[in-house]
Amino acid sequence: MDPSGSEITLRLARETDAGDLARLSGQLGFPITPETAKARLREALGSPDHALIVAEVGGGAAGLVELRRVRLATAWRQIEVIALVVDDAYRRLGIGTRLLAEAERWAYDLRCGKIRVRSNAERDHAHSLYRRSGFEPARAETLFEKQVGPVRPKTATFVPTSIASRRAPSTDRASAALAAARLAAGALLIVDGGLRLESGISSPGPLSADYATLGAWLPWASAAVEVVVGAVLAAGRLVGQVRRARVARR
Repeated sequence: MDPSGSEITLRLARETDAGDLARLSGQLGFPITPETAKARLREALGSPDHALIVAEVGGGAAGLVELRRVRLATAWRQIEVIALVVDDAYRRLGIGTRLLAEAERWAYDLRCGKIRVRSNAERDHAHSLYRRSGFEPARAETLFEKQVGPVRPKTATFVPTSIASRRAPSTDRASAALAAARLAAGALLIVDGGLRLESGISSPGPLSADYATLGAWLPWASAAVEVVVGAVLAAGRLVGQVRRARVARR
């Protein structure tokens, strides 16, 4: 199939892209299984500091760029290109340029003043793409790595060994205030609705003459709605806390 006449569409990645992520990651030189890709997608997609953008051609994934917002105490916030890959069958269609332009738009939205990318010295074609997109070599550096192991199993009981793990998780003040207000509103609705139901409003029977009109239903229905809405608000807050705690311990 000749993809040259197909339209290029950009979208955010989803869990169903696990197979394409594994395939493209392998072309980049980092082979992973679809199962591993799905697990990583599930963990990463919910992060506000992470973006995985997929380029589609003819309904199939033709490339992707993985971005990370880096918020540092010693430097201005910036976007880092973690991975950029275009499928071998879809080269020279401008997909890489489109993905890098989308990275710039995300940087603008997040008020990040810089985009950085590390590229293997042997990837001459990638260097040409970055230069055409306005990137310039910043400095020569040596990348050091150390394989840390063994990795703590997910099933093991979490016992912090680092002072960074023991610190209290930082939360955005506005988000914390909103969550507290949500929990308080939910509790108030549950209490008020419960008291109204307990005060004498009984469930209407289908054949009861006392509830023949819509107006007779309203006290019971409004009290029940209060209890349900309050439970949803409170439960949403508690579920959010549990999820954040699980992510923090991974």
